[in-house]
Amino acid sequence: MANDKLICVVGATGNQGGSVARRFLKAGFKVRGLTRNTASPSAQALSSAGAEVVAVDLNDVSTLKSAFAGANVIFSVTNYWEPFFRPDCREQAEKEGISCRKFAYNVEVQQGKNIVDAAATVVDSLDDNGFLVSTLSQAEKCSGGKFKELYHFDGKADVFPPYVDEKYPELAAKMSCIHTGYFYTSFNILPDSYMNKLPDGTFEMTFTTSPDSPAPHLDPVGDLGNFTYAVYQMPPGKAYMAEGTTCTWPEWIETWGRINNVPVKYRQVTPDEMTAATPDRDAGIETGYMFSYTSDPGYDGGMKLLKAKDIREAGIDCPMTSWEEWAKKKYPITRKLFKNHTIHPLPHLFPLRNNNLNPKPLLQPPLQKVLLHANLRTQQRDFLQPRFNDCITRKINDMQQWKTRCIFNILCPAMIRVYAENDGFCTDGLEILCGGADLAGYFVVVACLEETKELSVVEGVEEEFGGVAAAETVLDVGVYLFVVEEGCVVGRAAEKT
Repeated sequence: MANDKLICVVGATGNQGGSVARRFLKAGFKVRGLTRNTASPSAQALSSAGAEVVAVDLNDVSTLKSAFAGANVIFSVTNYWEPFFRPDCREQAEKEGISCRKFAYNVEVQQGKNIVDAAATVVDSLDDNGFLVSTLSQAEKCSGGKFKELYHFDGKADVFPPYVDEKYPELAAKMSCIHTGYFYTSFNILPDSYMNKLPDGTFEMTFTTSPDSPAPHLDPVGDLGNFTYAVYQMPPGKAYMAEGTTCTWPEWIETWGRINNVPVKYRQVTPDEMTAATPDRDAGIETGYMFSYTSDPGYDGGMKLLKAKDIREAGIDCPMTSWEEWAKKKYPITRKLFKNHTIHPLPHLFPLRNNNLNPKPLLQPPLQKVLLHANLRTQQRDFLQPRFNDCITRKINDMQQWKTRCIFNILCPAMIRVYAENDGFCTDGLEILCGGADLAGYFVVVACLEETKELSVVEGVEEEFGGVAAAETVLDVGVYLFVVEEGCVVGRAAEKT
């Protein structure tokens, strides 16, 4: 019976792991969620949903061995981008004389091997198809050596499956490999490349991928759990591509443009052009390689991977969301929801900001909850988190309307731009940062603490918000508040402390 089964989910508070944890909970499994911080709001939410949440360090194999004890199923996922963006990792990479891209690869490979080494100690308790791993195609091998530095692919693919196959054949016999397509939410990371609004009003997508090359696309938060649960019911030893839609990039942007009734176009660019257009140069290089790889040999590396339709043909339910379905629900143009309204939907924030007053709000919040999100750097967190918490909580509580819940993580300037500047955007980026929570009916407060030079991307929205600066120094706070209804942002306001 499912309620006698235990699944251990690595990265249970992230996009993929969170989706898997929720789906297996729904199926009646006992879920043990593995995370770095059991006190985080997303970990607490998972615990409230019925999961056991335990702390692990992916760099310490002993913590993984303890966490995997008694497991019938293990879901594994590793995160290349976490060490890639961390300032301390970049400093260490510089000391070692390697790029942050190579450093993040080394970290991901070692963490993947640690997961495998720990999983091998419980191989006897695992179900026949009990080792489910998230991976990608092996870029260097599949490209015949052309792409030797597509590190966020090979950081996974050099472990899953070759390391497992070579070192632990008994574990390999119980393994299924789940490749993931492009996330529908990836525009949060590369907003200018996905949807750059030109002076004539056209939204232009610019990647290095040839316009006739198809690519798989996926809703990681909504569908990866469904897909993984379906794979679990299949025989072991197979490889899959989790995708809701396979289409070319011109087809992708044309779908979005049709839904939102805006002109769009796709333009293939060179790797150098893409690197120059990306705020973080190393991120531009890494993603440029990925989009070029998608042209030849293809995002899947030319591998023959099973998909949802193959699972359904085996008689197993495997619901997936298409890009068009997701875009219609999650990413409409905001002004369409406003119709002819020109008055800001949250006027009470303006006198509060301009006159330092605490007026009674003119609008009642739909729920008595506010989510606060600060992009405190790791080295700033101990010193600034209490100060930030006190400052913003006091300000919100002064309105005598909202209770607060604080979520602290890193919010990069590129995401600030998506949240604050675009005419319309989906809430998935916010939901991901908040641990996959459904934010419908919430007020979401995104607060940014950064130095001015790192927030230059939000200069364009200062006029819209009454001329207030988004941030001036590391001790200043720019607060953006979004009203969410059914996955769509229907109101915006901003304040500075």
